[in-house]
Amino acid sequence: MSSACLRKGKKAHNIKSVVAFDGLNSSYFDSITDAAKKTGVSVSSIANNLTGRSKRTKKYIWEYKNKI
Repeated sequence: MSSACLRKGKKAHNIKSVVAFDGLNSSYFDSITDAAKKTGVSVSSIANNLTGRSKRTKKYIWEYKNKI
């Protein structure tokens, strides 16, 4: 969720759930922002991984939840 949307009082309409795989386990998150806060990986790194610009971020491989 972008901070601009929050400041204007509007809800972001394009929030997608993501899944982080670390080899053995998977963790589900409601949004990229939520995942970034809980894992310590930057939003831009997660987005780069989801779009195919990188293969992994730290120890995670990321996918959109609806893709699995």
